[in-house]
Amino acid sequence: MDQLNQICRITAENIRTIPYHTSSDLRLIYVLHGSIILEFVAGRYNLGEGQVEIINLNEPVQITGRGENAVLFFNINGDLAKENCYMIDKGIFNCNTVLFYNSRADAKTQSELKELLREIYTFYLEKDAENLYMPVVGIVKLIGEKCHDMRNMFSEINEQNIFLERFFRIYTYVYTHSTEKISLKQLAEQEYVSVPYLSRGFRNKLQRTFHGTLAYFRVIHAVEMLINTDLPVTEIADQCGFSALRYLNKYMKEYMDSTPLAFRQKLRKTPKVEIELSVESERIRSELFGIDENTDIQDMSFRKPPEENLHIFREEHLRYTTDRSGKAAEKWADHYIDTAVRKIGSAAEYVAFRKSEKNECKFELYMVKGGQSDILTALAEAGAAAAALDRYMSKIGGACSFQTVLTPEELSEKQLQAGKDSLLLASVVLLFSPS
Repeated sequence: MDQLNQICRITAENIRTIPYHTSSDLRLIYVLHGSIILEFVAGRYNLGEGQVEIINLNEPVQITGRGENAVLFFNINGDLAKENCYMIDKGIFNCNTVLFYNSRADAKTQSELKELLREIYTFYLEKDAENLYMPVVGIVKLIGEKCHDMRNMFSEINEQNIFLERFFRIYTYVYTHSTEKISLKQLAEQEYVSVPYLSRGFRNKLQRTFHGTLAYFRVIHAVEMLINTDLPVTEIADQCGFSALRYLNKYMKEYMDSTPLAFRQKLRKTPKVEIELSVESERIRSELFGIDENTDIQDMSFRKPPEENLHIFREEHLRYTTDRSGKAAEKWADHYIDTAVRKIGSAAEYVAFRKSEKNECKFELYMVKGGQSDILTALAEAGAAAAALDRYMSKIGGACSFQTVLTPEELSEKQLQAGKDSLLLASVVLLFSPS
C-alpha cells in the first residue's frame, strides 16, 4: 500500500466541514453522491453529484458538505505530478469552477478525466502499483494540457495563438514571481509591446486588470501562509509582495471577505468534521461506476446471447493472452459493457463477445425496442468501453477498434416498431498479442 500511496492515495469521505487547508499533492475531487461547496480565494462553487474538480498544489480550499454526501479524493503525489508536467505548479488548473476566469474544461476533457479516475480507482483497489502509474501520469498530463484556466478562456473566445502564447507567458511569469516586485512596464518590455497595449489586453481579453491579477496571486500565497505558519501578518504581507499591510487587508477583504487576522482566528476555531468511508465499499463502487449496489464489479455477468455460436468473453479470451493480462482485460470488459446494459435497461437485449479468429475477440452491442435516447446512451457507453479498453490494450501489446454499425440517424421509432428486434449498433474488436 505504501508503494501505491507514493503514486496516488485515494480516500472516501462524507464531508461536513474541512476548514481552509493546503496540500502538497495534486488533488481531484469526485462527488459521487450529494453535493459540496468548494471555497477558494476566488470564490465559492457548488460541486454537484457526478462532477469532478481539481485542487491545485498548495491551493487554499475549504470544503463544506451539503447534507449527506459521498466524495472520493484522489491525492496524486506532488513530486510525481511536477515530474510529468512542468507547468502543474505554475498556474491554476480547473475543471468546473468558474471563479477568476470565466472558463472550464470542455465536456470531452471532463469525460476523459472521469474515465482515468475510474481506471486509477480499479488499479488502486487491486494494489497494482505497476499499472496504477500510467493512468496517474496520463491524468496529470491531461490536466496540464486541457485544464489551464487562462488557456481555456482564450480557447472559448477563439483568440489567435499569438495572443494566447503571449498572455500564457505573462500569466506564468506573474504567477511564479507574484511575491516579487513586478510592473506592467517590465512585462511590456519583456514582450516588446507598449504598456497601453498590454493594459488593454488584460482588460479586453481576460476581463481582468494586471494589478487585479497580481493581487489575486499574492492573496493565494498570503492565505497559504496564514494557514501553515504563525508569522505575523505584517511579515506575511511583506513576503507576499504587498508594499504595506493595508494592501493585504484591502485585497483579503475583496477576495476572502475577511481581514488576515480575522481569517486566522476563525480558522483556528473551525473544527474539521468528516466521516471516513471505506474506499472499497459497495456503495462507493456502485456510485463511481453507476451500477446496482448489489452487483460485484469483480464478478459481473452478461445477458444470455440469443445465438448458439456466440461465446462469452470470459470463457474464451484467456486462451489468447497471458493469465494476468487476461484477468485485467476481462474485468474492464465486464465492467464497461455490463454497465452499459444496466444503464440502458430494457432497451439492450444482450452484449457478448465472440471468437472470430486467433488472437482476436469481438463484442457487439444490440438494441431492442429502444428510442433515440436509448440508442445514444448505448453508443456512448460502447464508446467509453472502447476508449478504456484501448488504453489498456496498448499496455499489453494489443489494439482495440470501435465501429458504429448503425447511427441514431439511421434508426427511427418507426424502424424499431416495425419488428426489428435485433439491431446491431456497434462492434468493438480486440486484437491480442500471442501469449
